[in-house]
Amino acid sequence: MADEVPPKLIQIGPKGGVKKDGFNLVTERVVAVNPETKQLEVELLAYDGKTVVLDVDDEALEELKKIKVGDGATIRIVEEGGRRVAKSFRIRAKDPNAARADAMLLDLRDSHWLNP
Repeated sequence: MADEVPPKLIQIGPKGGVKKDGFNLVTERVVAVNPETKQLEVELLAYDGKTVVLDVDDEALEELKKIKVGDGATIRIVEEGGRRVAKSFRIRAKDPNAARADAMLLDLRDSHWLNP
């Protein structure tokens, strides 16, 4: 089990550019951001509540400082030397339905006079 090799990633890249092994990871929620250690923790959509910690490339460090906990993001992951590294981020607006559901959950916990 410890000797398993990660599966080979598909080749994708810009037209006419150098192709790199990698993929785009879409997440609805960033769990933790740590610019000092160049790491980002995100929640995986397919696995309810499961998170993954990603190393961030030096090129994307400036973008890492802009992303906040709770943001949704599309993250470009590239394999380098057997590690998977986040190369770039695109902060996404929160899904309106998810935002509405979060607001309703907050209202339920609120100590407003209508809530017993």
